[in-house]
Amino acid sequence: MRGAWRLPALLVLLVVGAGGYPTPDDNLGPPLGVAWTHAMGGPAAGERTRPRVPCVDDGPVAGAPIGGMGAGTMGRTYRGDFARWHMRVGGHTHRPAAHTLFAARVDGTATVLSALPSHAVMEGVPGGGGSDRTHSRRVLPPDGTGGTYHALYPRSWYEYDPSALAPGGRVRLSQTQFSPVIPGEYRDASMPVGVFRFLASNEGDVPADVALAFSFENVLATTDVAPVDVGPPRGAWRLAPHELTHSTFERSGGRVAGVHMHTDDVVYGTRSPSEPWHGGIAVAVGGNGELGGLNVTTLPLYDAGDADSIESKFWRPFERAGGFGRDESAAANEHDGGLPAGPLSACAVSAAFTLAPGERRNVTFAAAWDLPASSFPRGVRWAKRYTRYHGSFIHRRDVPRGAAAPDIATEALLRADEWEGDIARWQRGFVQSAAAKDANLDDPAGGRGRNYPGRVRDRPTLRRPAWLVGAMFNELYYLVDGGTLWGRPLTVAGLEGDVEESEASAAAPGGWRGEDGEGGDAQDVAGNGGEWGGTLGRFGLLESFDAPVYNALDVHFYGSWPLAMLWPGLDLAVLADLAAGVDSEDDEERALSWNARDAGRAPEMRKRKVRGSAPRDLGAPFDAPLTSSPNAFDLTDVNRWKDLAPKLMLTLARAHALRGGFRGPNDPGGIPRDVLRRMFRPCYESLAAQLRRFDGNGDGLIEHDDDDEAGPDHSFVAWRARGDTSAYAGGLWLAALRAGAGLARDLNETHARDSLEQTMRAAAVAHDAALWLGDDDGGRGYYRFDASGTEGGDVSSAAQVMGEWALAVIGARGVLPARKVRAALASVARLNVAAAGGAGGAVNGAAASGSVDAVSAHSNEVWPGVSYAVASHMLLAGMDDEAWELARGVAAGTYERGLAFRTPEAWDARGGFRSAMSQRAGSVWAIEHALTLRHRREVAAWEKAGRGRVKDEL
Repeated sequence: MRGAWRLPALLVLLVVGAGGYPTPDDNLGPPLGVAWTHAMGGPAAGERTRPRVPCVDDGPVAGAPIGGMGAGTMGRTYRGDFARWHMRVGGHTHRPAAHTLFAARVDGTATVLSALPSHAVMEGVPGGGGSDRTHSRRVLPPDGTGGTYHALYPRSWYEYDPSALAPGGRVRLSQTQFSPVIPGEYRDASMPVGVFRFLASNEGDVPADVALAFSFENVLATTDVAPVDVGPPRGAWRLAPHELTHSTFERSGGRVAGVHMHTDDVVYGTRSPSEPWHGGIAVAVGGNGELGGLNVTTLPLYDAGDADSIESKFWRPFERAGGFGRDESAAANEHDGGLPAGPLSACAVSAAFTLAPGERRNVTFAAAWDLPASSFPRGVRWAKRYTRYHGSFIHRRDVPRGAAAPDIATEALLRADEWEGDIARWQRGFVQSAAAKDANLDDPAGGRGRNYPGRVRDRPTLRRPAWLVGAMFNELYYLVDGGTLWGRPLTVAGLEGDVEESEASAAAPGGWRGEDGEGGDAQDVAGNGGEWGGTLGRFGLLESFDAPVYNALDVHFYGSWPLAMLWPGLDLAVLADLAAGVDSEDDEERALSWNARDAGRAPEMRKRKVRGSAPRDLGAPFDAPLTSSPNAFDLTDVNRWKDLAPKLMLTLARAHALRGGFRGPNDPGGIPRDVLRRMFRPCYESLAAQLRRFDGNGDGLIEHDDDDEAGPDHSFVAWRARGDTSAYAGGLWLAALRAGAGLARDLNETHARDSLEQTMRAAAVAHDAALWLGDDDGGRGYYRFDASGTEGGDVSSAAQVMGEWALAVIGARGVLPARKVRAALASVARLNVAAAGGAGGAVNGAAASGSVDAVSAHSNEVWPGVSYAVASHMLLAGMDDEAWELARGVAAGTYERGLAFRTPEAWDARGGFRSAMSQRAGSVWAIEHALTLRHRREVAAWEKAGRGRVKDEL
């Protein structure tokens, strides 16, 4: 093992620079060519991708969400409407909101800043109790000519065509929206808030009158925490059982003004929040000195179910005067108790101003919510992570939890410049590397030469394709939008018993401090295995909304790269939970759904969790997530899966390597040894348990089952592997043995190291002999899908050397012959990528003839997350052309075919998708890691050759 582990710490941490914050004269617009761009209209014909099986399908019109990790989110589409609602943790509602919108009034012409056709009509709701007449209003053209949308998450931009806002088109208007989802900033990244900043400029030669409005309908009326579905009869509306109040507020000496929609008895302190709809939502306008010269008005309440109320209270006053009357606003003051609201209620805030010729002005709005609790059908309720910082949000100490939305909105408005500056600085290096003129990364295959990424006489320069930078940042959306659960169970003292952060932590936002952002170390983050977790609490992401289970290990293995690189404390916390799950045991038998549809067949009954097996997942939102027994997934018997234990060990190895580990027992780098030892033990024991249970012939390999009743025994649950080994599970097994031996070396665990290495040596020989199909010298060929000896077993799998990838990305020497691994990757490019055709990516199974292996539902699919991982492996193997062709195909399949911000688990060669919104595509960040690794090596070689001794700025 000597010399095999030489990876320096590569955590991508945000360094907040000194210097000022943005002004209207700063260029913070979209980085063209890098940000994903779409016209503000309907989808193009090529974007109308259809699901290949029934699944969640919101349609192609989507956009970046707002909201923090674990706080709930709202998704705003490229048309400008708010349509995806994940405010209830673990839930999914797609319902374009009729009355949550922005509007602009330019020189007397008012326009809804949305191309959603239904926004042009103000109509009442039958059974809503008000007028059901209709009124019309102006919206952006539905053909997309009214503006352009750009997204580079966590920021997105709307650039409106001046001629779509008013005749003459002399006022140019753009809007930026973001939430402070910034690497290493654990507090700010958890905040339930979105910032919406307008930049208006007068390009004419006379003054221009401009007004902006933000209307928001109260989603607390429903248990979905989404706009009311008024389609069914009123008796079928999913209304929450509580009274609602709307009140106006001011903060920060009048620099912030807004409306607070809230649950009456929570805000006034008679009930502690216990359900997802308990609390409040605030919309506000203001900021650092921004109210000077602005005419700010608030509309505390209008009836969104009454067409006359919508028209007379909201739209006509804004259209005629750019604002609202002050009498009702004063009557609704929070100090006087506010106004009672019905289930179809909405509010609005506005800001009007005059622009001199050539003048530019920023106006900033915010939407914030304080909904502290999450609940699930079974198990405990949860306090969301941001509630830990309640004391640092509120303007006075008697504000209860659930009532802090105005104060959270105020912090957002006062810190908007800071946050946007931090996001811009974080993204700047990536954008600049993509914009470099000599990058040449989009040249035709073979056009870059072998000296990429720099000429030999120059210091090597890290370059990234523009489309890659866009894909990397936009795939981060899933960290907030993936049913994200982050907090702690309310099992001890309820919300009031939460532990506040220290004064030092609260007083010093910014910068990455320790593993948890508050000075805590790995021991603090990993916790002791209890329900509360460590100092970061418990964190979970859904596999997808069609497979709604949290922290699915087989998917997390790929999709957790953003956490590992940007929020490493959360990655470690999840890893600690997964490792602790090995010791869990649940003897309750449950029916498998594998053969449930077979006529006349009794369901197969299996134990939910066998002690010693690695967990497949940590529960589901329809059960008791993160607190129930592991393994909510019940399609097959996951206790017999052959790839879970290896993935658990390899994920631990990645966390250790990214912290500078694998340098021997006397080097302090990596995960601290006491924490590493505690996590290594269950990982090692799960490997040992698999060897005892599934190595029937003693060759060191784990064998696949012939148990048809239990279903396939690896991640490809619709693609059975048979025989003594398979390329996927067997390759991961070999890699886990090597990685485990390296961890044991750092822990000075001699017995474990010797055992792992001895097993690895024997197993590697057997694996190669059973699966290699090609030249004896490894010059051409690939590893068969499995050792079954059947025609189906001889296909080329896109994931055939995934174990070697897992070792390469942590800087470890591979187990299989390097020449054969490279030949296998070349076969994936030649067969699997080619078989996918124009769909992009690499099809999971391809025959030696180059045709798609159609024997199963999974063999004929492209898995974007797997393809991104294979592309990163190709980069580390020096196969640049093949890597970029593969990764570019995946990005195009996502962002050019109507799947942006809902990257699916899979699509087929015809483009039909399955399981939209999947975590697995986070593996695109493994490409960034591979590029960084290569760059470091190239710089080191360049310096060693005497080209210079320049400090590595990366």
